[in-house]
Amino acid sequence: MLWDAEISNLIVRRVDFLRNKHRDISITHFVLGGPYGEYGIILYTDYNFNPMGFEFIESRKSWKRPDAINEYSALVDDGYCVIVYVPDDVKNEVARTIIAEKGKENIRLRSIDTLLPIVKNENGSGDQREQS
Repeated sequence: MLWDAEISNLIVRRVDFLRNKHRDISITHFVLGGPYGEYGIILYTDYNFNPMGFEFIESRKSWKRPDAINEYSALVDDGYCVIVYVPDDVKNEVARTIIAEKGKENIRLRSIDTLLPIVKNENGSGDQREQS
C-alpha cells in the first residue's frame, strides 16, 4: 500500500527514471500540497520549453481537490497528453468521478501501483520495463 507520505519520493524517482529513458525531452516536476494532501505534477517539454504532456501523481485524497478533474480536462482541451496515476484502491472511484463531472475521455487513468518498483528499487537497478 502506498502512503501519502511516499508521494514526493515516488515523484522524484519517476522523474529520474523518465530523464534516463527520454533524454530528448525536458522533464520538470512540482510537488504540491494542501488540505487534500500531497500530489505531484510532472511536465514534459521540448528543449524550447513548449509543453508536451503532463503526469499527475495523486494520493488517495489529493485527487478529490475541487479543481482536479477540471485541471486535467483543461489540459486535454489544450491538446496535451494527460496521465493521472492514483492508488489502485481508488482508481474506480476516480474513473466514476471523471465521468460524473464530465471530465474528458482522453484523461489517461493509471494505477500508481505500476510505479511502485521505482520506489522499492532504491539503488537504481532492476526491472523497470513497465514504467514508460
